[in-house]
Amino acid sequence: MHTTSYWLTIPRELMTALYRQRFVNGRFPAEALRQAALDILAARRARGDSLHPFYWAPFIVLERGHG
Repeated sequence: MHTTSYWLTIPRELMTALYRQRFVNGRFPAEALRQAALDILAARRARGDSLHPFYWAPFIVLERGHG
């Protein structure tokens, strides 16, 4: 899995959630990224924090098939 960002600043919260979903929960890369973004949105909404895409949308997954 290769993950890249559209932005220079990478939110640590999203990277942590991404790697948790990928390596702890065993999700395929694109699924892990999607779930990580949903987790971030839910956590930020619950705290009353900004839901701006900066916090959840900077990444794309580049992969060849599953794995």
